[in-house]
Amino acid sequence: MTHDGNERTTSTAAGTVTMWTYAAFDRLVNQTAQALASLGIGHGDTFNLHLPNCPEFLYAWFGLNKIG
Repeated sequence: MTHDGNERTTSTAAGTVTMWTYAAFDRLVNQTAQALASLGIGHGDTFNLHLPNCPEFLYAWFGLNKIG
């Protein structure tokens, strides 16, 4: 993890050099949460993720937690 003021790195994608700051990761998670909520997914719903270990899994996992 690098520390450059508020631009700390939160994770990297396996096999790539892509890195996200906490702020960028939070924006992607919020976008995913809004997209899932717009599909009618909400608090109390059961949702199953079938994804490999990839950045999209993290967005979906944390996005689902944000909506309930």
